[in-house]
Amino acid sequence: ENNALSAKCAHTMELQQKDIRKLQKNMADQIAKYEKLQKARMKCETEKKDTIQQLRKWTKKAEHFEKEGRKLQQQLDHAQDQLSQLRTAHASLQTQSQQWLQKISTLEQTKQALEQQHFEQTREAQIANNQVLSELMTKHKAECEVNMQKLRDMEAAMNALRQENESLQTQSIDNEN
Repeated sequence: ENNALSAKCAHTMELQQKDIRKLQKNMADQIAKYEKLQKARMKCETEKKDTIQQLRKWTKKAEHFEKEGRKLQQQLDHAQDQLSQLRTAHASLQTQSQQWLQKISTLEQTKQALEQQHFEQTREAQIANNQVLSELMTKHKAECEVNMQKLRDMEAAMNALRQENESLQTQSIDNEN
């Protein structure tokens, strides 16, 4: 009975040692898996830190770009306001330019009308002046002819008086003799 019990114990011990070896192998596999997982976790931690740093960098860049974007949007808004003001000013200047062109055209027409009127008035005045001058010359010529006739008459009268005087002097001399 001891032998049977001893053999049974030996068999049970053998089975237990098999189980222990299995458990040891399983434990070694578990430790290897744990170490592998630990390495993977460490790698993940490193990658996580790198990713977080990269994310922070990108966040800072994104904030910088957003700030620059807001500045650019303000500049764009300002430029659009200026463009709108320039368009309004340009339209106003075009309107003023059209008005000035119309005024210039009106002034040109008025100038031409005044020049024509002046020409006609000058021509009429010249005709009137020529007529007055002609009348004055005719009147003056007539007066000159009258005066010349008077002068001739006076000369004839003077000649007659001279002859009469000479005749009287001759008679006087004859009377004295």
